[in-house]
Amino acid sequence: MKFELNAKEFKNAADRAMAVISKKPSLPVLDNLKITSGDGAVIISASNLETFVDITVAAHIIEPGEVYVNKASLVKVYGLSDYITIEANDKIFNVKNGKKCCEVATVKLEKEEYPKAPVIDDNVNRIFKESEKDLINAFISMDCIRAKNSTRPILEGFNINGAEKRITACDGFRLAVKRLNGE
Repeated sequence: MKFELNAKEFKNAADRAMAVISKKPSLPVLDNLKITSGDGAVIISASNLETFVDITVAAHIIEPGEVYVNKASLVKVYGLSDYITIEANDKIFNVKNGKKCCEVATVKLEKEEYPKAPVIDDNVNRIFKESEKDLINAFISMDCIRAKNSTRPILEGFNINGAEKRITACDGFRLAVKRLNGE
């Protein structure tokens, strides 16, 4: 894998991806970033098994590929500026900027080991046939009911039941149900 891109854009994308990774991940594989290059862009992926993120950065791709890098190791390459060239294989992640060079070890993982984001089925588009305006109004009218305190995060969201076409919110004391289709 080999590509060239702006160092600041790469750092910003890596920082955004690393924000998803827990300080003490439940699995060692979650302490790594997946870096994929191809089709004129580099994709930096991260996950904590609850949140999945793919950050895309425009780049000049010389050779497409995919590597896994530990988040702590990747911070070492942040000192380089301007336009950088990154060359990586299954052992080394090499970042060059003119005469400056920084190498970090890559992590040997099989594709099956790294968590994949859940794929949303096309059937999701058929759950609601409501207008965007009606859905927004439903959420706005129920926002005062959902919990605002993060001590019980499950109550901070909405329950959307597509089969019964209803939205439910609760704050632990009150329950609100909004039926769609004008009900």
